[in-house]
Order: sequence, then structure tokens, then C-alpha cells
Amino acid sequence: MRICESDSEPQACFLLARHLEKSNMLSEAIHFYAKAQYYSQAIKIAINNELDGEIMSLSMASPK
Repeated sequence: MRICESDSEPQACFLLARHLEKSNMLSEAIHFYAKAQYYSQAIKIAINNELDGEIMSLSMASPK
């Protein structure tokens, strides 16, 4: 996690996010999916878990 926070390599952030999602660490997974610019995956997790604040935040940060 420290490596992905300091060095925003998108592929590393994506792999970490997938691992975190499988480990049921959903808020961390959403954070790293967004950092990897996989907004649709992050939004999907947020919708499935009714995290309305995250949905709004991610939709504002994602490209059109």
C-alpha cells in the first residue's frame, strides 16, 4: 500500500485494488481503483455496498 501511495503506478494500484476487494477491504479497494483510474470498477463496488458518498465523489472525479 505504501508503494502505491507514493508511486502512483496505475497497474500496481489496480492489482492492489483487486486484492483488497477479494479481501473484503472495500473502501481501500475503491481508493486504489480510483487511483488506477478504474472508476467504473470503484463505482460498481460503491453501488453494491450502498456507499452513496463514494458514488458521488467517484462520479465527479471520473471522466465523462
